[in-house]
Amino acid sequence: MRVALITTGSRGDVQPFVALARALLVRRVDVWLAAPAAFAPLARAYDVAFRPLPVDPVGMLATEVGQRWIAGGRDPIAFLRGLRKLADPLGEDLADAMIGACDGADVVVYATLAFPAWHVADACGVPPREAARAQGGWGAAGLVTLAVGGAVLRRALPGAPADG
Repeated sequence: MRVALITTGSRGDVQPFVALARALLVRRVDVWLAAPAAFAPLARAYDVAFRPLPVDPVGMLATEVGQRWIAGGRDPIAFLRGLRKLADPLGEDLADAMIGACDGADVVVYATLAFPAWHVADACGVPPREAARAQGGWGAAGLVTLAVGGAVLRRALPGAPADG
């Protein structure tokens, strides 16, 4: 099985996917991580194959638009509007990078903020699965099941915990 992991955001968004990639590698799953280019050294440090995305989360948040987005607090409408203003300029470059990240995958596991990966994977005929983060953090053993709702990777991961 070949698994593409796709995430955007800060280290707190990327590091759990590195842990997931390591858990999959131990189980001899062919896996790679697509994330902001700045995280290539993190992936390399854990021997995780890496495909860069043209996203600079730190740079984006440092802009005026990024600062307004942060200041929006917990208002979901302001959050979505701000996210759109931040993400729109990435457009085709990000879409092209996500298409490349999905190339060769049997399944795509993506983070919530990397939701365009769902559309890309679906268009490429690859099953997309949104990763879910359990309250209280990521546990490497449970993350495999959380990330794919249990069903898709369980065939390739003997002993993976059952849903529920």
